[in-house]
Amino acid sequence: MTLRKMTLLVVGLIFLGLIGVLTITLEVTLIRHFNEVEQQTVHQNIQRAQTALESDFAYLEMLAKDLARREETLQFFRNGDPSFLQNNFTGQMFQDHQINLLVLLTPQGELVAGQAYDLEKSLSQTLPQQFANGMDGSDILSAGVDVLDVRR
Repeated sequence: MTLRKMTLLVVGLIFLGLIGVLTITLEVTLIRHFNEVEQQTVHQNIQRAQTALESDFAYLEMLAKDLARREETLQFFRNGDPSFLQNNFTGQMFQDHQINLLVLLTPQGELVAGQAYDLEKSLSQTLPQQFANGMDGSDILSAGVDVLDVRR
């Protein structure tokens, strides 16, 4: 092999080696960076979703407490006046508050009244069977709710 071919071979091998080292280094660095960015993005999105859910729960809690504190609600629990349902369980109320289910329960979890509503079709619906029998306190919807707290 001539000196010229040997020099070209060594320079070519060095060049290929440097390209390989550079490629591996960049790949490791970029993959680590992209993984960090992806983790940060996922964390931010989870925090946003959690904040949105907390906000929705706070709004629903405020709405429930507001309804529970009203004198007409207490009167309904005492005498079962059907005009209360006609005046308060309206389609407009469901649309205004963007809710599709409203149930009134005794502190023991017995159903007093309830209404379901399809927001997309703007139609009242029958109450789902799982709510028709009331709740026993182990249900996710009643977990963490202090019945006495709504009177404060």
